[in-house]
Amino acid sequence: MKNSAFKIALFLVIAFMIGDTIHFYPLLPDRVAVHFNTGGTANGWAGKSAFLYFGFGSVILILLVFRGLLILLKKSPDSMINLPRKEYWLSKERRASTIKTLSTYIEGILVLTILFLAALIHYAYKANLLPVPKLGNSFWLLFAVYFITVIAITLQLYIKFGRTPN
Repeated sequence: MKNSAFKIALFLVIAFMIGDTIHFYPLLPDRVAVHFNTGGTANGWAGKSAFLYFGFGSVILILLVFRGLLILLKKSPDSMINLPRKEYWLSKERRASTIKTLSTYIEGILVLTILFLAALIHYAYKANLLPVPKLGNSFWLLFAVYFITVIAITLQLYIKFGRTPN
């Protein structure tokens, strides 16, 4: 990850997660809801330390997967990269720029995904402070924003690489 804006954003999101955990962890009951059905009702439980490990473990796993994806993208032969008008965009004179552009989009989705996970964990912390843990409707709004944003980024990439400049 070379783009400092993404590094700063990622640092801020992870700092938020750590601060959020420092604030909420002591307030949580020993047994917390870790899974919720589509109606927001808790239907899976674990110890609060297991929830903490799973949450931060998920972040680490996502970071590793995206980092691996970025490394693979740079080292992959053209035949392994699925891109519209691939012959144009991966020609010798454009390949480095194309890979840089794709890497920037991937880094953006990484930050967005970690932000989504941080918000989801925050909602779970708050739900577990209720007498009967329940996620509010704001989770679905968060999910919709995340999903629509990822689709918009994907469409933007398709449009960008679907055309060639005149």
